[in-house]
Amino acid sequence: MNPTAGDELDGCFWGPRRFEVHCSSGTAPDLQERDDDHYIGLLNFTDKGIHGVKETTKRAAAAKAAAKKFGVNMRGVYWTMGEYDLVCVLEADNEASLTAFNLATAMQGNVRTRSLRAFSASEMETVLAKLP
Repeated sequence: MNPTAGDELDGCFWGPRRFEVHCSSGTAPDLQERDDDHYIGLLNFTDKGIHGVKETTKRAAAAKAAAKKFGVNMRGVYWTMGEYDLVCVLEADNEASLTAFNLATAMQGNVRTRSLRAFSASEMETVLAKLP
């Protein structure tokens, strides 16, 4: 079981962070780590970002450090050729965390972002199990 925020288990409610649980009985059930949601970030440089492209790796390192403050883990950053200038692989505690991180990143003015929710094989199995 991978509980999510608001799920109830044995009189306990899961909070928005992994391992955070609130129980009316005072005793918590066995805790299993809740998987973070996975996302793919597709980024393009703005005019400002391309003018300062020589700093792009430094900005990416700073973004990776800043992401942690929002509950986001940047697992990988890749500079690409084609429609997008960068692709990021991210994990987030929840959509609100990722959205806040994306907005803070956009406020810097160097990139425009698009985020895609990504599903692992086990998450996809859960989705498929709901089909008729």
